[in-house]
Amino acid sequence: MRKKLLWPGEVARELGVSAATVRRHADAGVVEVICDAKGRRHFRPEAVEVLRKRLGLEEVNEGAGAHHGQDKI
Repeated sequence: MRKKLLWPGEVARELGVSAATVRRHADAGVVEVICDAKGRRHFRPEAVEVLRKRLGLEEVNEGAGAHHGQDKI
């Protein structure tokens, strides 16, 4: 069974950063990238976790909602 490869935009959404940030880290060799025949970047899920740790980001629980410690008044 093949694991799904992720596009830079999908990685960016998951990590909460821009796609450009993901591409810069891939170009710098910080995270493993797989290029297809047309030169498009794809990422393995394991590589996304490496990038998450490298950026110092915590894993986000999908069910936790979007509360970031800011209460409405």
